[in-house]
Formats: sequence, structure tokens, C-alpha cells
Amino acid sequence: MVLPSWTNDLNEKILGFLSKLEVRLQPGRYLPCVSGVTYQGKNVSLGFSCFALKIYYMLGHWDKLENEEQKKWISYIKSFQNHHVKNNYDPIKKYAFIDTFLIDYLESFRRKISKRKLLNKIFSISNDDEFLTNSQKAIIAETKQAIASLAEIGEFSDIPYCQFPNSEKKIVEYMEKFDWSKPWASGGQTSALTVFMELEGKRKIPTKEIISLQNATSSFFESIVDSDTGGYFSGDIPNHGMLVNGAMKVLTALDWLNVPIHFPEKLIDTTLSMLPKSDGCHLVDAVYVLHRCCQRTNYKRDTIKDYFISVLDMIRLHHNKDGGFSYNISSAQKSYYGLPISKGYNESDIHGTVLLTWALSMIFQFNNSGSDWKIIKP
Repeated sequence: MVLPSWTNDLNEKILGFLSKLEVRLQPGRYLPCVSGVTYQGKNVSLGFSCFALKIYYMLGHWDKLENEEQKKWISYIKSFQNHHVKNNYDPIKKYAFIDTFLIDYLESFRRKISKRKLLNKIFSISNDDEFLTNSQKAIIAETKQAIASLAEIGEFSDIPYCQFPNSEKKIVEYMEKFDWSKPWASGGQTSALTVFMELEGKRKIPTKEIISLQNATSSFFESIVDSDTGGYFSGDIPNHGMLVNGAMKVLTALDWLNVPIHFPEKLIDTTLSMLPKSDGCHLVDAVYVLHRCCQRTNYKRDTIKDYFISVLDMIRLHHNKDGGFSYNISSAQKSYYGLPISKGYNESDIHGTVLLTWALSMIFQFNNSGSDWKIIKP
């Protein structure tokens, strides 16, 4: 595969874009975009700091930073870990990484929704609640993001985050509560368990107990794998995007569990059956699934090469003159966990840039292009 010319000099272009997002005098703090950033986008920061760190790592630029700058950035991310545990009514928050601005927004929004649910209950309007609130889901996801980002550079949380089920039975019960007919969300939440067990639990919980929990998690994923598509779900086969994105989340978990993909060739066929939707998540998820499956088998490598050529053409449409990538074509990402972070102008954003840089790093490796870009472990 001959890489297109637009992929030349991407290091300098991407780093140039990131430099525009840096918040002065606050090492490690980044904005989501330049021109259309909202008030909320200026105040939320943990996730964007992790995204920027991952970009620096993938481009091989982290090691080129001054040691003092690295320390300040690491300290900035670690400053979000919640040490105020005595008055926490929600155990999920204990030693979690919490962006207060984001979580306060989600919790205030939930209080407004709760009034509506009370009226629904009074008038017997059926509406089954999910067992995790949006703020809890965000805390779990952001904590996983922070822990995995720190691990890329050999760092760990100050205090191990061990707020996950502590027995095989509880692990299975927890995983069964998710709606596996929608594996994208369910896979994302449950894959966090594997990061917490491997990077956090092993620092506090006896190894034998952790292995038992990991085995239970692995067995659950095996119980929902579909031998026809290679995907992980329950009920009817989801649409292509849901199926591939859900598989991507489970494959990240299997990687942390050191468990082989169950049906890599079937999953390759499923992914290749359709090009992904042209947004940051769909593009990188399809590439990741093929990347991981190719580590297990040489099946259809020529077809995968052609698929990646098409994906490169799609990614190019997200690359902008400012040097970065936009999550959507000609539009920066507008929300982050429901928080309005930008006005969606025609400009790059940090989330689109981290996702599509990651996608490119995997394509470059597949192509043996000699790139020194690194691949992250999410």
C-alpha cells in the first residue's frame, strides 16, 4: 500500500494544532477546539488532557518533553483523583478521577430529569431506569481514561481505584445488568472493569482473587460471542456500526485480559462488509477491530489493505488546514458526555484528532510503512 501524500509531515501539523489548544500557565490543560469552544468547553479538562497526552505518546513526542513539563502534566491529571471519600454517598466516586465541572453538570441535569420521572411514576408511565446514571457512567469512563493514559507513560494513580465487583458472582451480575442488544455502550462500560483489575486491583488485591475476577469477566464475554459474526451481543444482530463498535470495546477488554479473540476471521468478514460511518469513533473502531484480528490471523490481508485505503480517503476528509482532525467532516465535536463543548465550527477538535491519529498509527503499522508512531492500549 502506497500511503497518500497528505499523510506526510503529519507530526508537525498535529503538534502545531495541539499547541493552539494549550492553556497558558496550566501545563497539561487543553481546550477541545480553538474558535468555537463554549464556556463549558473551557471549563471541562480531564478528558482533553488525557487525549493530548495520548497524542504526544503516539507521535513519539512525549519523551522529547522536558522532564519538568512531564511531571507537571502528570501531576495535573493526578490532581483529578478524588481523595475526599468520607462524605461520598456514591461509592463509585471513591478514588475515582472526577472532572467536577462535568459531573456537576450531569448531576444537575439528572435532578431535572428526575422530576419528570416522578410524574411518570405517578401517572403510571412505564420507563425502566438504567442502573447507572449518566454521571456514574462518565466517572467510570473518565477514570478508565485517566488510568490507561497514565499507564502509557509508566505512571499509576496515587491510590488504587478498586470500585468494582469483588466476587465472581457479583462480576457476572454486574455485566448482565447491561443491555447487550446495544453492545457499544455495554462494552464500553464493562471493558473498564478489565483496566481497573489489571492496573489498579493488582496493586491492592491478592493476585489469586484478581485472576478469579478476570476469569469470570472473560467467561461472560465468551458467553455472548456470536459465532456467525464474531461480534459480542445478545438478541438480534445489531446494525453494522453498533456491532463493530461494540466488538471494538470488548476486544480492548480481551487485550487487558490477555484472552484471544474468539472468532477473528468472522469478525474480519463482518467489519469488511461495510465501510464505517465517517466520524471519529466509527472510523477508529473499525480500524482497531481489523488491527487486533490481524494479530491473530493472516486472513484476507489484501482485502483489508484495500479497506484501509478507502478508510484513509475517509480520514482525509476530516483533516483540516489547522493541522488536526475534526470528529465530523467539516465540524468539530459539539458535545462531550452531553456537555456542550463547542459550536461545531469547521475546525479540528482534540477528540477527533486523538481518534484519527490512533487510527492512522494502526494503519501505518499494518502497512509496515516505517513510521515510528506508537499504538496506544485503551
